[in-house]
Amino acid sequence: MGKAHWLKILVPRREFFVRSAGTALAIVAAVSAAVGIADVHLPQPAIIALIFAIFIVSALINMRSLISPNLVVGKTMLPELTDDFFVRVHCPCDSRLTSEAKKLAKLCFSATYTIAPNVYDLLRAKNPYILACMTDSRGNFLGYFDMIPVKETFALQLKRGKITEEDITDEDVLAADEMRHCKYLFIAGLAVHNPGTQVGARNGSAMVWAMLKYLETFYVSQEPVAFAVAATKTGDELLQKSKFNLDGNAADRRDKSNFYSIVITREEVRWRLNRSPDWTGLCLLDWAPNVTTSRRSGPRRPRLPKAWARAPSAAV
Repeated sequence: MGKAHWLKILVPRREFFVRSAGTALAIVAAVSAAVGIADVHLPQPAIIALIFAIFIVSALINMRSLISPNLVVGKTMLPELTDDFFVRVHCPCDSRLTSEAKKLAKLCFSATYTIAPNVYDLLRAKNPYILACMTDSRGNFLGYFDMIPVKETFALQLKRGKITEEDITDEDVLAADEMRHCKYLFIAGLAVHNPGTQVGARNGSAMVWAMLKYLETFYVSQEPVAFAVAATKTGDELLQKSKFNLDGNAADRRDKSNFYSIVITREEVRWRLNRSPDWTGLCLLDWAPNVTTSRRSGPRRPRLPKAWARAPSAAV
């Protein structure tokens, strides 16, 4: 232990001296070249004073190498949480939020097969619980996810790649009072504004947590097969990281997108919740108001994910 202690002290100091010497030599070379070009002849005391000053400047430049960093903040810290950060996930959604969700879907998925806006209105009229929208503390729209309970005929045809998402009709969707009999759940989309920014990443994390809580509330008792079409590269990566099973290759499908599925059980949902930041207290869910705190109680930071454990068999 004593040897290790001295190594912890000496290694940074050795690095400091090596860096300082290198910086000093570089400065001396640059000054010598400049003096030579200018054909200036300095007296010996001035040369000694100049060299001394160069070494002091070099030491000051490399002083930070003696400080041991505790964290690489950019890679380890959670997205910034401001004092007024508080989000709410609405389900069902009003017409304003639905309109915002359509605009964002068009922006994100315009190059892929998507549900036409007029068809989507028919789906929501039959089952208003298919769409959930997130807003901030001022009511500004941040993002959405939609999950559509569908009949077996549509689910199997989509899995085989014979049809695309845009072929869905209201006849393929289960009404709100039929959700308890759901066997197939289509995860149609998830999107947030400005996903490449820190704020967008924070909102995306909260949205994924809300989606898992939504599944836990509405669908785990039925244990349906949930499936999704990876319409974008980001979606493909998210489904892989979420341990969905690849059930169809893009090359064999009409929509040219990978097809993923998983059985939604309580164990599967809890396994993923335990490995995600916990946004309870910062994210109010319309369908579970009793498990969150009000904004007046003040925000707290999300709980960090628990240690990795063996995944349920269906998630492997």
